[in-house]
Amino acid sequence: MQFHDDPLLRRWALDVAVDTNLVSPSIRQRVLDTVLPEAALAGLVDGLDRDELTAFLRHLPEERWAAHADLLAERWPGWSGSLAGSAAPLIARFRPEAALALFRTFLAGLAEAVEPDVPKLLGVVKGLRDLAGGHARDLLTTAAGIVGRNRGSGFTVWHHAMLAEAALKTRHPDRIAMTTEWLGRTAAGDQPLHEALVQIGTWLFGDASRIGFVRDFALGHTRQTVAPLAGELFHPDGPLVQIDNALRGLPLNDARTAVRLLEQHLRPAEAAESPGHWDDFIALMQAGIPQPEGWKEKRIWAEVFGLGGILTALWQPRLDLSQADPETIWRIVTADIDLPPGLETALPALQDAPRETVVAKLSAIARGGEDTYAGRHAAVLMGLLGYDEFLPELIAGLDWEFEPSQEAAEAALERYGDRAIAALDADFDRLGGYQCLAAVGLASRLGTGAGTDLIAKHFTELVDEDADWVAMAASVLDAEPLNRLLGDWLGEEVPEIDRAFVVLAKLHGRAGDPEHQDLVARVERREAEAAKRQAAALRGEETGDDALPLFPSLSLPLACRACGHTASYDIRRIWITSDPADPKPFLAQDVPCSSCGAVSNFDFTPDALAIIGAEAEGLRPGGWELFRFRERWSVLKVWYAESEAGVRRSIADIVEDYENHFAAHPDDAATHRSAGNLFIDASRYTAAEQHFRRCLEIDPTYLEAYYGLAQVAEYRGSAEEAIGLLVEGAKHGGSLACRRPAGWSTPGEFIADYVALYHEIGGDAAGRPKLLPAMFKTKLGRNDPCPLGTGKKVKKCCGGGT
Repeated sequence: MQFHDDPLLRRWALDVAVDTNLVSPSIRQRVLDTVLPEAALAGLVDGLDRDELTAFLRHLPEERWAAHADLLAERWPGWSGSLAGSAAPLIARFRPEAALALFRTFLAGLAEAVEPDVPKLLGVVKGLRDLAGGHARDLLTTAAGIVGRNRGSGFTVWHHAMLAEAALKTRHPDRIAMTTEWLGRTAAGDQPLHEALVQIGTWLFGDASRIGFVRDFALGHTRQTVAPLAGELFHPDGPLVQIDNALRGLPLNDARTAVRLLEQHLRPAEAAESPGHWDDFIALMQAGIPQPEGWKEKRIWAEVFGLGGILTALWQPRLDLSQADPETIWRIVTADIDLPPGLETALPALQDAPRETVVAKLSAIARGGEDTYAGRHAAVLMGLLGYDEFLPELIAGLDWEFEPSQEAAEAALERYGDRAIAALDADFDRLGGYQCLAAVGLASRLGTGAGTDLIAKHFTELVDEDADWVAMAASVLDAEPLNRLLGDWLGEEVPEIDRAFVVLAKLHGRAGDPEHQDLVARVERREAEAAKRQAAALRGEETGDDALPLFPSLSLPLACRACGHTASYDIRRIWITSDPADPKPFLAQDVPCSSCGAVSNFDFTPDALAIIGAEAEGLRPGGWELFRFRERWSVLKVWYAESEAGVRRSIADIVEDYENHFAAHPDDAATHRSAGNLFIDASRYTAAEQHFRRCLEIDPTYLEAYYGLAQVAEYRGSAEEAIGLLVEGAKHGGSLACRRPAGWSTPGEFIADYVALYHEIGGDAAGRPKLLPAMFKTKLGRNDPCPLGTGKKVKKCCGGGT
C-alpha cells in the first residue's frame, strides 16, 4: 500500500500542511511529496469521501491542485455543499474560462430553486472575486439577486460581506450599493462597524491601508500621532498637522474636518496606480457611513474612514533609512504604527554606532514597547543585527501579549539558529508555558541537531505542557532521540504520542510488527472516530446546525451556600487547574440561585465534580478564551496564577486567600480593589462590584475602584451609570499624586485608559462634562492642599516632594 492510501498518514500530512508553528516550508514540502505527491491527487479526487476531499481542497497548498484543475472542473457540476464551495475558487484561479461557464450554468439553475445550495453559491462568489471582465460582473449580479430573494435561507452578514468584496474587486456597477447594504447590516448587527471599515480599506488598498491605524487611535489602542513621522512614513507635503489635530478630536464626533481634508487632499490620488479604488473610496464617503444604534458605537466612524483614507494616500510604500542618523532611526523605531518594509536599511548606521549604545537602546525600546509596534520594530532589528546580548530580550518577547511583537521576537530568534536554542536551553527552567511551546516550535522549524536535543532533554516537561505540540514536532523531525522517547512513552495513555509513534512506524515500514499491531489498531480507531466528528461538524456548517457551538454549556448540579438549595444550572465558563485529577473548579460567570437569588455562591456537588473531571480528561488547548474537548469547544479553561518561584495556584485557592485576608483585614482598600479586578476577569460582576464599593467605602478617593465600577457597569450595558462613576471619580484626580495606580506601569497610562473608557462609552456626547487628562494630578507641590482631604498643606501632611 502506498502512503497516500493510508487514512492516518493522509490526515497527518494534512495537519503538516496547515501547521506553521512547528513545520518549516522545507519539511512541509518533504512530507507532502512523500505522503501526498501531486501525481496521487487525481486518484484521491475520485477515491476519497466528500468530507475528506473537502478538507484537502481547503487546506492543501493551492498550487498542488493546478495540474488537476481540469478534473475538478469536470467533477464540479455533480458536487454540492462545502465540497463544491471549496473547489469553486480553485477552478476560478486555474481555469477561469471553464469557471465562468460552470458558474453561469449553476446560477441559471438556481433561478427556480426553492432552497439554494448556500455553500456552493458562496464558493461561486469567492471564485468571481478573482475573475475579471464583464462576464464575471454579470454573474455576480445574478448571485446577488439570488441572495436577495432568499434572505431567510441561511444567508448572514458575513455572506453579504463576501458579495461586497467581490463587487469591489470586480468593479461591479452596483458595488457601492452592495457595500453600503453590508455596512447597514453590520451597523444593525453584532459585528463592530469599525472592523468592517478596516476590512474595506484592506480590500481597496491592501497593506497600504491606514484605516486600521486611525481606528486604533479612536479606540485608544495607540496614542501615536503622525506629524513627527513626516518624510519617513508619509509624504511630507501632506496636511499632517491638520490630521494630528483631527485625530485628537476624534472622540468629539466632528466629521467635518475629515470630510474637508478628504475633499482637499484625496482627489490628487486618482492619478496614482489604482485610481479606480480611490473613486470607490470617495463614492463610499459620499454615500455615507451608516451609524449603529448601540451606545458603544456612537462615534462618527465616517471620520475614521476619511482620515484613514488620507493617510493611505500619503503613505510611503517603503522605508529608506540609509541616510538617517541614529536619532531619526530611534524616533521611527519607537513609533506605535505598523511600519512599511525597509527597516533593514537602518542596519549600516546601527552597525557603525557603538555596540553598547545600540544594545541598550533597542533593549529599552523592547521592554517599554512590548505592547506596541515599537516592540515589534525592536525585535526585527535585533534579529537583523544578531548580537548575542539581545537573546534574553527576545526570549522574554516570546511571552509578549501583543501578537505582532511576539511574532517578531520568534522570527528574530529563528535567525539566530542554534545560538537561540542554546540560550533557551540555558534558561529553560525559568520559561513560562508559552515560551516552552515557542521553544519547541523554533526547534522543530530549524530541524537542527541542537533543536532535536532541546526537545529530547526536556521531553517530559514539554509533554506535560502540551503533548500535541511535542508529538507533532517529533513526527516531523523523525530523529532518533525523539523516536526512542516516543517508544518509551507508549502505554502512558497519551493519544498524541501514540499517534506520532504509529505515523513514524508506518513511514518506516514497522507498523506491521507484531508488537505494534494492537497500538496501530487503537490509533486507527481513534482517527476514524475523529474523522466522523469532523464530518458531522462539516454537515453542521452546511445546515446551519453548528456541531461546534460557539458558546457551549454544561448542565451541572450546584448547591447554594446561602440557602442549601441544590439545582442544575447551564454553566458556560469554569476555570480549572491543569491537573484533571484535581481541577479545583471556579465558576467564572454570574449565576443566581434559583431559590434565594444569591449570585455564584455555590459548592460543586460530587456529581458536578465528576462531570468536570470527565471533561477535563479530554481537554486540549484550542484558543485563548475557549478550549477544545476532543472535537468540540469546552466550557473549561485552564487558568492559574504562577508565583516568581514558579508555584502554580488555582483561582479557587486565590479567592480563598482573599477571603481569609479580609477576615483579618476588612479595611484593606488596595486588596479589595485587587479582588475586584480578579472577579471582573472572571465575569463575576456582582462580586467585583461588592469589592470595588467596599474599597470606596474605605477610601472614597480610590480612582482605580471608580474605573473598575465603570467597567462593571459597561459590561452590564449601563452606559449612563458608567459615565456617572467616571465623572465622580475624576473629582479625586489629585489623589494619583500620592501613589502609583495599581495595575498600571505609570500614572499616565492609567489616566489615558480612564479617559479613553469615558470616550468609548459615549461620555463626550453633547451636554456631558468633558473629561481631560489635565484634571488628574501626578505631582504635588509642598504648598498644595492634600488631595486626600486632610485639610492640610502637603508639607504639613505627607512631606511634599513629587
